[in-house]
Amino acid sequence: MKPRRILFIEPYNWDCGPHRVLRGLIAHLDRSRFTPIVVLPAQGDIAEEFIRCGAEVRFVPGLSTIPRSISPIRQLSFWREMRSSARQLENLIRAENIGLVHNNSEACWAGLMAARRARVPVVCHLHGLSVLSPVAAGWITTRALNRYAHALIACSGPVKQAYMKRGAREDLLKEIPNGVDATVFDPRRAQPDLRRELGLELTEPLVGMIANFDPRKGHHEFVSAAALIRQRIPNAHFVMIGEVNLKGNTDYFARIQRLVIKDGLTTAVHFLGFRRDVRDILASLDVVVQPSLTEAGPLVPIEAMAMERPVVATDVGGNPEEVIDGKTGIIIPAGDGKAIADAVISLLSDPLLSHRMGKAGRERVLSLYAEGIFVRKVQQLYDSVLGSGVESRDCAGDHVPLPDHEAVECKH
Repeated sequence: MKPRRILFIEPYNWDCGPHRVLRGLIAHLDRSRFTPIVVLPAQGDIAEEFIRCGAEVRFVPGLSTIPRSISPIRQLSFWREMRSSARQLENLIRAENIGLVHNNSEACWAGLMAARRARVPVVCHLHGLSVLSPVAAGWITTRALNRYAHALIACSGPVKQAYMKRGAREDLLKEIPNGVDATVFDPRRAQPDLRRELGLELTEPLVGMIANFDPRKGHHEFVSAAALIRQRIPNAHFVMIGEVNLKGNTDYFARIQRLVIKDGLTTAVHFLGFRRDVRDILASLDVVVQPSLTEAGPLVPIEAMAMERPVVATDVGGNPEEVIDGKTGIIIPAGDGKAIADAVISLLSDPLLSHRMGKAGRERVLSLYAEGIFVRKVQQLYDSVLGSGVESRDCAGDHVPLPDHEAVECKH
């Protein structure tokens, strides 16, 4: 049997969680059974990453997700572009003899519409919760998903429950947690050079968070916590890794800079911007903080645990599902800078506890969040949707074997 051609529709043209999840899936997809073709809004570094992962790449200008803005002008522009994108995608599906569409966002309706028109099954990957609010928007979204999708991948249990609460059909929903390549995120392969880069001593504690700048990610709470931690541990330093100029969030970045100045942290807080050496950065940190105000199925806690780092995370979305309180990290209330500070201080003050949590975290990743497990479950879902009756190959360990030219370490 010839490999089935799968069209992966990726509306995100920047490095983010959904993009990294899709990149890992494509890099490890069984090429004897599936041929990946990725659709992006534009050319650039993201396209090159998918090509290095062994995928063909096509472009549909205007491909995007539903805007959060209620501005009539933005909404009108989106719907006009969506109709155009759907027509282009439909033509592409027919021309490329696509057997299945994998829509990498619940908010990219063009992919759903195109697959329906072309009479091709579509799997929609639910990476976020923002489309469910307000209630009316959530109702419209789930009705569209119920109508167009043949299966819905929920990246965590809380995501599955949230969509069901808004009316998504339970029989369509399949919970498949995100995975990371533990052969890449392996502390034995890391080069923890961040302290040297920042001019710090090895004895100076280093705490970090990794997230593109967005108010929902809680950078402001991280800064508040940093100020409190410095009162107890004066030589502690803090790093923030993430893109600044995304989706108009430069105002938020400026707000964070003002907070750092106000709290007298200019020499203690380091803005590193977007980085590709995330593994090495994680290996350099004593504690990883996930201060989000909302989450779905975040990758950073999984990556941190794979690198044997203890995690302090808020009690929202998939955070407490991934991080086991008291075992692989500490779960604290969202929006509470003091709780973050207390948790970090407790870990910095007890290296043995941090070490035990780090070891337990990697064991948890290998058993539940390894990329091989994730890929196998997605391929099984493809088989089910396609009705092929072919059982997915077992993925030994935490890595899916690939031919040499496909076993690439896609950049982070």
